[in-house]
Amino acid sequence: SREENCRLILTNLPRGITEKTLLDALSLHRPLGRVWGCRVAPAALGSKTTTADLIMFTERDAQKVFFLVNRGRLAIGGLNTIIRYNTAHPIVPERPLAPLSRSLVFRGPKEIVDVHRLYRFLSSKMKFQTQDVYVADVNEEERIVEWVFASYQGQAQVAKAILKHEYPNLILRYGEDPMA
Repeated sequence: SREENCRLILTNLPRGITEKTLLDALSLHRPLGRVWGCRVAPAALGSKTTTADLIMFTERDAQKVFFLVNRGRLAIGGLNTIIRYNTAHPIVPERPLAPLSRSLVFRGPKEIVDVHRLYRFLSSKMKFQTQDVYVADVNEEERIVEWVFASYQGQAQVAKAILKHEYPNLILRYGEDPMA
């Protein structure tokens, strides 16, 4: 049922839209909640529009996005986005005790916590999309990077495990989802 489903399908999105563009547009209307997963489908041959699969962490967050878009409040590229629940393949993510997010914060030595180095390393190990990256120097030797992935599931989650294995002394934690 709708009340137990966190998976939404957004249609009438402009051809060529990226996960970043979609998430940026939704972030303008925050707080909407935390994104568990987001994937834009390739446009069908000859089609001017495409679709996206958006999965929120909670049913309440999915309802917030649904009501926002259903009221005609999300237009991208001059097109009004259409939304429905994915009832064919509903999803309710597990409720972990620790707060999870698609935003991953790294803290460590500047030679390791370098955006270009991290990008090359992660790209060699996994596929991912980035919404934003923020960098702050703590002092001469240390840096903090907050990497906002398009999804928690399969992206921030996997990146954290890979980095923890490769750089055990790196401080890793989940940050705040920009849509929350």
